[in-house]
Order: sequence, then C-alpha cells, then structure tokens
Amino acid sequence: QASLPPFGALVLAPGNVKDIPPSVVSVTPRHASTIRPRLDGGLVNMTIAFDRPMAASIAFMALLDGQTAPFSCSSSTCQEISLTMMASDFAEGFHTLEVYEGAEAQDGQLSFSSFRSSFLVAFSSTVIADPSSYSQPGLICQGLTKLCHSAAGADAFRVQNVGEEWSEWEPYNTTSSWNATPGTAVLVQYHAEGSSGYIVGDCVVDGGEPCFASWHPTMFMRGDWNNWGKDADGEMSLVDDFTWG
Repeated sequence: QASLPPFGALVLAPGNVKDIPPSVVSVTPRHASTIRPRLDGGLVNMTIAFDRPMAASIAFMALLDGQTAPFSCSSSTCQEISLTMMASDFAEGFHTLEVYEGAEAQDGQLSFSSFRSSFLVAFSSTVIADPSSYSQPGLICQGLTKLCHSAAGADAFRVQNVGEEWSEWEPYNTTSSWNATPGTAVLVQYHAEGSSGYIVGDCVVDGGEPCFASWHPTMFMRGDWNNWGKDADGEMSLVDDFTWG
C-alpha cells in the first residue's frame, strides 16, 4: 500500500518474483447453486480444484458439512480432489465444502486462509430453492391457528399479518403457532445461509377458501388524471397474488 501526495507519481519497476500461496480456483457444485436430485441423476458430484499441484494430504484437509469426508485426488498431481455421493445421503437444505487453512502445495507453499462454499439440495420446490416464488398456498394451516412452513435450509423466520408489525425472529421449525385474520394476508420472511431475502405469503378467508396475498393492505394510483387523489382516491384492486390493478 502506498500513499501519494497531490500530483504525485508511483513508478512500478520489475523486481524479484514473489511466491504466492496456493488457492482454490473452482468448486463443484458451484457456490450458491441448487442441486435437484430428480433432475441431476440422483448423484452429487463434488470437486475442489487448486491453482497448482497439491500434496497428497489435501484429500484429508477437505470437509463436507464440517466433517472429514472420503475425498480423493483426481490425478497424481492432486490439483483437484473429488467425491461423489448419492443425493439420498443428503438432507434437504444447505451443505458446505471447506478446506482447512495451511493446505500444502507440492512446491512447499501453504495456503494462508481457509476456503468455504455452500450449495443447496432441494427435493421439492420451496422458497429457499425458488426465492422468486412468493405464493405458498397452505402456509396458513390448521384453522388459521398455525403456519406450515416449507423452507428446508432456513435457520430462522419472522411473521407479519399484512399491515401490522413483524414478529421477532425465531428458530425455524416446520410448524409454528400464529393467529391469522380471515381475509388478511400473512407474510413469512426466512433467514438462510446469511440471507433474509426469502419471503412467501398466503391468504385465507372464513371457510378456508383462498384469497390473494400482497405486500400491502391497500394500494393507490395517483397522477394528473385524478388530480393526485383529490378528485378520486385511485384505490386499486388486488387481482392476483402480489398483483394490483
């Protein structure tokens, strides 16, 4: 790091080549990817590749979900290690691949930091696997007294009756108590693998019939055509889940 005064200049001149430590250059499954066993042949192929040949000990420095796993060198150079498992051996949700700090290359250099990557195994369509899908019929369940969650991989959630305050975050479970109001949408926000960008909604009226879910209880369209709400309030109608018209 260098500091330059105003109008200063920095001249870079050739010098001795500095050795750099080994590093991971690719990982399979790629980071944040989703494995869908029904579409991927029922197998999960895992590889970790490095920028140079590694010592044979690298196969014992890789972790799957925080535990040592039977990785093996893909060739005599150990520049890549691999492991293939049946998808049925994985629980639905997030899984991690890691490499310890201090992994040794064949040139004697040691890695100066650990490596971590994660991927999602999804046996069904959930908000974690498909975060752009905001509607979840059946989220409100058991006579509007509980929520039936389908968000494998989440570690926490919070709930809101639309138009009211969010609840406190609580640990994820497949069911939770919640008093839903007939005709008022319920939103659930999930936290998973460092992100809270997973939100779904559901709405049920008396008798258990569905209604449309939305982010807001009401929406208005205002402009020159209604004198910015002074001639008519411009209230919109909810015509589908999260869609006003």
